[in-house]
Amino acid sequence: REAELRSAAAWTMARARPDRTGTANYAAAVLAFEDLLARDASADPARLVLAGEMTALGLPNAALRLLAPPLARDVTAARLSAARAELDLAAPQAALARLDGVETRNAALLRAEAHALTGAYPEALAALPADAAPELAAFYAFAAGDWERVAGLDDPVGEVLAAYMAGLAPDEFAAPPAQPIPDPTANPAAQTTPAEAPDPTQTEALAQFLEPPRLTEPISLDLAREAVEMARNSRELLRTRINDPDG
Repeated sequence: REAELRSAAAWTMARARPDRTGTANYAAAVLAFEDLLARDASADPARLVLAGEMTALGLPNAALRLLAPPLARDVTAARLSAARAELDLAAPQAALARLDGVETRNAALLRAEAHALTGAYPEALAALPADAAPELAAFYAFAAGDWERVAGLDDPVGEVLAAYMAGLAPDEFAAPPAQPIPDPTANPAAQTTPAEAPDPTQTEALAQFLEPPRLTEPISLDLAREAVEMARNSRELLRTRINDPDG
């Protein structure tokens, strides 16, 4: 009878959703009834669902408590979920230890995030899976100072910024090859998609960023305004390349 009640509790709790019950009610119910969950593998699916929701609600400590039984049995999915919770607790070393030996794409992304939280951006970049989002790869590459890696990304603005940071003049850096103009008479399957043009606003900011300051001109209010505007545009341009795309 007790096993049936625990199974019913797991079934009911795993199918509840914060967006239906309200986040406060959901969290309160999970915290109040978590002891009804069995501690054996039968309740693992429910524990994983509940732990993920609690982490998403900003309660990673509660998530780790829910995950304790499967973690004691070294369940890989529980280790991944616990690492996510530990990263949200700003405990990257604990997350790295938790992920040791787990070789999945999700583990690689979590490992990269953990390295980044410690400030070890070269390690974060190296840990990224090959198919990671380009924005994330660019963020880690800029933070790591890996200008060669930045230059390899499909990002014209980022490519020139990388050249600048590497101490190269723009004309020393190879521009990406021009894309062929589509032939309307050719087989559509053989067509290549032209590269997307950079944002004109970013292009203008980039030109200002690379333009040497005019130090020999007499000081004037117009020149000061121009310098302030250039600094603002350059700062915004850099922000788009070095801010965490997930943050």
